Amino acid sequence: MLDQEQQLLAAATHYLARLNAGDLISVEAFAATVDPDLRTELVPYLLDVLDSDDPLEPITLTPAEQALAERVTARTLARLAELRAAPMQTLTAVRASRRLSVKALAQRIDLPVDLLARIERGGVAVTSLPGKLIARLATALAQTEAQMRAVLQVPPADWGKISPQLREAPASYTSRLAPSGVRLHAQDGTVPQAEQVMTFADALLVSTATSAQRAEWQAE
Repeated sequence: MLDQEQQLLAAATHYLARLNAGDLISVEAFAATVDPDLRTELVPYLLDVLDSDDPLEPITLTPAEQALAERVTARTLARLAELRAAPMQTLTAVRASRRLSVKALAQRIDLPVDLLARIERGGVAVTSLPGKLIARLATALAQTEAQMRAVLQVPPADWGKISPQLREAPASYTSRLAPSGVRLHAQDGTVPQAEQVMTFADALLVSTATSAQRAEWQAE
């Protein structure tokens, strides 16, 4: 199996070959195509290579190492293709998949119910959300923080189009899942109401937060 130095050298050789062939790909774009475990080390390695006047020594792989390198590359490219093709879920959809109501999730993360509902509807700027809130959401919904940040970037969906199962569920069930301020309709499902997007701090001020919640989240 190739050690890290060999992998870096092989990747750098491939990168330089692409540049020499006229494919002017950036270091960052090229690094995004390799194994994530190698990516952090590869960017500074390539920059050092480009700044150096010394040519790279050619690397010679055994047939077994070459086959392994090709399999790793194929798996990495396949995984990247899967990630690009997979539709991202909204925060509402992730919560619903965990069978949690807005109230139940709000209690788990100690956030006012109406503020969480506003976040789900896209009424709070994602860039203003505290890191502590993202961490709590990730824990409550069994996601990594990186996954949760990606979920929060997904625009809110039409509740009536989330899934056939949700559309056909009894009204008592959908009302527990739907965010506050969402209108339910027997034929069309649930339709989020448009509202002004504000920062987390401003949304907290107009929410039903308790004094303890305000003190906690304002200190963030």
